Amino acid sequence: MSGIGEAFGRKFYQIKTHVGAGQKTMDSDVQYAKNKLSESYKKFKNILEVIKKLAPTIHATNLMQVEVLTSLGDCVVNNSPETKSDIDSIISTFQKIDEGVNTYETRVESDIIVPLKTYMEQFKIMEKRFEICHNRRVDMDRYHDSVLSISKKPPGKQSGLAEAQNKYNVARDLYNYLRNEIIADVEKLTSSADEVVSPICGTLIVSYTDYLNHLNNYWGEASEVSSNFRICALDPAPIITPGESSMVIDANVFSKKSSDVMDGTYEPSEFENSGSSTTTSTTTSVKTTVSTSSGKRPPPPPPTRKEQVRCEYEYQAQEEGELSFKEGDIITVLKKEGDWWLGELKGQQGYFPYNYVCPL
Repeated sequence: MSGIGEAFGRKFYQIKTHVGAGQKTMDSDVQYAKNKLSESYKKFKNILEVIKKLAPTIHATNLMQVEVLTSLGDCVVNNSPETKSDIDSIISTFQKIDEGVNTYETRVESDIIVPLKTYMEQFKIMEKRFEICHNRRVDMDRYHDSVLSISKKPPGKQSGLAEAQNKYNVARDLYNYLRNEIIADVEKLTSSADEVVSPICGTLIVSYTDYLNHLNNYWGEASEVSSNFRICALDPAPIITPGESSMVIDANVFSKKSSDVMDGTYEPSEFENSGSSTTTSTTTSVKTTVSTSSGKRPPPPPPTRKEQVRCEYEYQAQEEGELSFKEGDIITVLKKEGDWWLGELKGQQGYFPYNYVCPL
């Protein structure tokens, strides 16, 4: 029977068993192995997804520190150059610290992520073998059903019994050997977890320790500079004129004016009226009219400049719709949406993490 015929016969028999017209073998050992494999795979998949986020999260934390410090430096007024210099020094320290994340990321990728993916490929292979085993079990059941059906006929009308019995014997062996192999392999695969978990734990601890040592090498610089700042809680004491004394209250204005008049300091301010804007508008209108009458059209507005950013780090797309880029690439920003921006690079559009780039 052709492959299509086998598939059709198998599907037809599954429908028969579903409505109770056919027998179905219940193999609890295979089902237990399948559930055990699925649970183990889910755990390792979650571990892999979290590990992938470790280095980017550290990167993001360092870059957020730099972003906050940069904004604080922009808030410093001109009469505090020392504060601005100290902030710039700390920013430089954080940038040096973040360089150590690259080494950490490379080691985690090569020593954990890549080999863990290879290990997990075995789970996917086993899933496909479970599907094959299921099909063989259905074949075994339907051939056995055929043998029983022919056997129930009178002795002289049992044509094809030997052929049916042979097909059943072959299907039974195909199923039995594969199911035994699957059960054994699942047991070996899930029992190997200790051999996988131990090196992951060791590499995570050692690689992160190396990063912390790198951090400590530069953290002394930040600690020295921090002594130049006031280490205390932010004082929220009001600085502006209190509400009860503000000139928002009309009575305060009249009282202050009376005091100024008595002191001889009252000088009412004269403000320019809006007449000058009318003149400007008229002049502009005249120029436009003259330009139009002379036959020359007004110049077109300048094209809108698209914002561009430079990539500070390399990033490989993790999901469909994301943008991959290398350090130094220039991305044209199309849309800003929270932590992920939409951009275009070399004709390819996609989302990218904003904290991996800096403005040009």
